[in-house]
Amino acid sequence: MTRSHLIAFRLTPEEYAGLAAAARAGRLAPAAWCRRAVLGQLAGGAAPAAGSPVAAVPAPAAGVPAGPAVAAEPLSCIVGARLTPSQHFDLEARARAAGVTVGTYLRHLVRGQPPTARWPLARAAIVQLARVGNNLNQLVKLAHSGAPLSLELYAVVQQVLAEVRRVRRALQVEPRG
Repeated sequence: MTRSHLIAFRLTPEEYAGLAAAARAGRLAPAAWCRRAVLGQLAGGAAPAAGSPVAAVPAPAAGVPAGPAVAAEPLSCIVGARLTPSQHFDLEARARAAGVTVGTYLRHLVRGQPPTARWPLARAAIVQLARVGNNLNQLVKLAHSGAPLSLELYAVVQQVLAEVRRVRRALQVEPRG
């Protein structure tokens, strides 16, 4: 018999109230509701359909951000569920592909907004832009020290600026996947 993996994550009291209401509506315990929601997401992989456990969670109130919880409201409610090792592996892989922790992935899932995978080019672009930013910082320090910038250096800065704009345009039109 294979040993199951326990997943546990924290929710705000408001998120937990929504989860508990959805679980009660489905005549399930919150842990069973979460397990069913996770398994449904792993099986289909697409956004939850109407009538699925995830779709039963009420939408956040107007003005409440759909992102991370506000700092004033701690994640004080813990929810747990058991998964098989392969289900747990799949869940971790999806969270990693979305660039979030398993707990954050599950919080998004409970809200009815499963995170999507990061853009394929975004990671490489971020690394390249960080390198460019470092080089530009060095040039700014040089300029502030009073050293005159040569025409060659000015031309390089213009090339870098053009490249940054090109990367930005490419990221704006890149399909998610």
